[in-house]
Amino acid sequence: MNEKKNALFERDIRHSVQSTMYVDEDASIPLKKMNPPFFQFYKGASFDYLKEKMTQNPKAMAVWFELVSLMDNQGAVMISQPSLAEFFNVSLPTIKRFTKWLDDNDMISIFKVGTANVYAINASIVSDRLVTEKQ
Repeated sequence: MNEKKNALFERDIRHSVQSTMYVDEDASIPLKKMNPPFFQFYKGASFDYLKEKMTQNPKAMAVWFELVSLMDNQGAVMISQPSLAEFFNVSLPTIKRFTKWLDDNDMISIFKVGTANVYAINASIVSDRLVTEKQ
């Protein structure tokens, strides 16, 4: 029997984090040694809010963390709900419940683009270096 592992519990997403060579977006600038990309979680009320949400709905928050890991430099990710359901090996109604819960709890905002959704991560909770520089 070929069982798929449930990504919420079985997948090892750890990886080594070290300084490495990154290509600058401007092709005229050569490679330079930099710290790896990172996410910035804000201390205080937003961090406490994040911890509270982790205890309330850990499975929906696993989806949120995956969305955060996929977000672009605008703090958003475009992906269809069927793709999310397949990735997490759960049903489409389950993903709909998770994303609705995340939206209702101000973790994300959802925008429709054709048949896909754009999930905008709440920038008052987490951002990346590029989003922070623009503020």
